[in-house]
Amino acid sequence: MAFRTRLPFLSGFLAAIGLPGCVGAAEAVPPFAVAPEVVTAAPVRNPPIAYPGGVQGHQAIAYAQWPGFRPLTLELYVPPAGPAGTRVPLVVYVHGGAWMGGDPRRAGAIEDFPALLASLARRGYAVASGSYRLSGEAPFPAAVVDLRAALHWLRATRDYPIDAS
Repeated sequence: MAFRTRLPFLSGFLAAIGLPGCVGAAEAVPPFAVAPEVVTAAPVRNPPIAYPGGVQGHQAIAYAQWPGFRPLTLELYVPPAGPAGTRVPLVVYVHGGAWMGGDPRRAGAIEDFPALLASLARRGYAVASGSYRLSGEAPFPAAVVDLRAALHWLRATRDYPIDAS
């Protein structure tokens, strides 16, 4: 069944992006695979980023997914591995923005904020910087609930050598 619209610019746009079933679509887009269950986290972790001093930066680690909202992620910077079983103290950075804006990778006038967090990890601390639902996405106390969920996740994870007690 072809999709038709009375707005010529829209039909040209739909054809240009190749939306299946559009009149004039150059090539059909293959259908997307649908997961049998709700996907709550990224199936593959991003590879860590190496920083000076052996620090590893792990980005976009999903720690929570509330129904109807984007996945909440955190950035984690860990110092070089010590002796087996050694866990390092954790510093949690909560980004500013009056709960209305901002993200865990930026802070005011600092040009390369992830490098700043990595420099703290180079001193022997693990550093977590998490995202949370902003006030335009969900009303108070959603941001506080999200940050508590991040702390809970950080205390529970055994994937990284952190001591979040």
